[in-house]
Amino acid sequence: MAKSSVRIRGGFTLVELLVVIAIIGTLVGLLLPAVQAARETARRSSCMNNMKQLGVGLQNHHDAKKAFPQLQFDNCAGVTCSDTVNTWMKGGFVSLLPYIEQNDTYQQLYSSSTPGGGASYSKWAYTAFQRTIEPYVCPSDSFPRGAGESPPRGTRNYVMCNGDRCSGWSNDIRRAAFIWNNGAVSAPPKAIQMKEITDGLSKTLVLSERAIGGDTSNSIRGDAAFYGSLTSNPAGCLSMAAGDRYVDPTQIVGAGGFSKAGRLWADGCAYYGAFHTILPPNSPSCTIRLGSGDRVNGVFSANSYHPGGVVACMADGAVLFVADNIDSGDPTQSYPSAPTGKSPYGVWGAMGSISSGSAEVLTINF
Repeated sequence: MAKSSVRIRGGFTLVELLVVIAIIGTLVGLLLPAVQAARETARRSSCMNNMKQLGVGLQNHHDAKKAFPQLQFDNCAGVTCSDTVNTWMKGGFVSLLPYIEQNDTYQQLYSSSTPGGGASYSKWAYTAFQRTIEPYVCPSDSFPRGAGESPPRGTRNYVMCNGDRCSGWSNDIRRAAFIWNNGAVSAPPKAIQMKEITDGLSKTLVLSERAIGGDTSNSIRGDAAFYGSLTSNPAGCLSMAAGDRYVDPTQIVGAGGFSKAGRLWADGCAYYGAFHTILPPNSPSCTIRLGSGDRVNGVFSANSYHPGGVVACMADGAVLFVADNIDSGDPTQSYPSAPTGKSPYGVWGAMGSISSGSAEVLTINF
């Protein structure tokens, strides 16, 4: 009887192997964006949790002090108020520390016999200034903390609302929950009370985000450009950038280091600690002076690394995501010249005002 032969296959052919590799590659290509989107969703959720914590902190500060923190404040009692001692230009995020479970850091700032603290302001050498406060940092911003700096400076992403006026270093008309004041001892900046927010707490912005500026990034996220006609035509700032980069790197404000947004967490200057509701989220930012961001007027746009918008907080503590395409009115218009009245910058501008009376913002559901 003839024996049957059985041929045993030794492995995949080259064609079969290539097909398997192609299938795996396709699956990876399909899954990778989903994984990245899931990670960003988690990061945005964490950012919103941070913002919620800060919103609750503002509420607690108001309960204790009967007002929100000042955007900038000083401690000049007994000393000359100047840049050379740690008395001037500390911001509202210093005042907020005890109300977000960061009282140890707050106490370090006032442990010295010097009324303003124990170190030179100009060098920011005090330990508490070097520390990054975790609730102040958005996890979607990958800026390396303290990179290239000696000593390192603590970073911060979250900023206070400066409203719909191009401002930063002046005794300004109060339209927003936080405005800058020039720090004069005879006319200290006034902290706002909830009762002054006539548009309603649920319709008025108090906090949002700005990305931390890199030394050579040339990016609209974290950098600002010089533009001299901001007060009459804020829209001109838009022409300073193409996509997410500024057109002329020589017109970037600040050569690097602490002259970039987010690199001085405790500073109360609007350049470092505020945002405006003039240009829509993730627009360029501009100042009226080329140099450092200290004590300079400008339009500082909210921005982030979240796709499509920014996280923000309302005066009642509610947290929301504001899209880049929110109605922002007509940015070619000059900013408002009275403390009350409709904003020329649409819903976005009205959200930044405490007393716009604008029907569109008072009726919209966010």
